[in-house]
Amino acid sequence: MLYIYLKSYNINLLNNFCNSSFFNFIKRRYGVSGPIFLPKKQKIYKLTRSPHVNNRSKEGFEMIVYKQIFIINLYTIFKKELPLYVRKVHYAFYEWVPQLLVKGQPNLLGFQRLLKRKTPAGISLKFSFK
Repeated sequence: MLYIYLKSYNINLLNNFCNSSFFNFIKRRYGVSGPIFLPKKQKIYKLTRSPHVNNRSKEGFEMIVYKQIFIINLYTIFKKELPLYVRKVHYAFYEWVPQLLVKGQPNLLGFQRLLKRKTPAGISLKFSFK
């Protein structure tokens, strides 16, 4: 199993990336589970506005970390092999499909590099194999 963890402070950016055509193609083709929403982590910071006169007056700030996970079953990827005519069609529409396949078989290292390139700034990406 391949787990792809996505983490961001901006929920709109994370949702747009998870609903992009890249993940939709991967979900349709390989039966990916996700996006699975993980619990958000919220940190609240309180600072005193003025330490001398109004020391009871405080100002609050919060940081919320949103997380999502995709689970890819590697057995289904290795069992499937794209026929030549399907690969030619995808060459025309998706510029990244040739990097996912090496002699018809999935290339996981190429997939990781590609996903890192496609990930916009503001989203943290982590891979885990189990």
